[in-house]
Amino acid sequence: MARGKVASDALKLEAARRLGLSQKLTEEGWRNLTSGEIGAIVREMIRMGEEALFDDSPRLY
Repeated sequence: MARGKVASDALKLEAARRLGLSQKLTEEGWRNLTSGEIGAIVREMIRMGEEALFDDSPRLY
């Protein structure tokens, strides 16, 4: 599997965890999340990326 793909999956899972969606994701999978939940995950990923740009500590998403 490509390295970028693995990092992307880890980032998506971390964003879902931060939003309290990890249990639903584990039980029902990505296909059963609503478009609103997916949008919230994307917004959280963007926020995490912006935060990482201004943060000197390394992140392991």
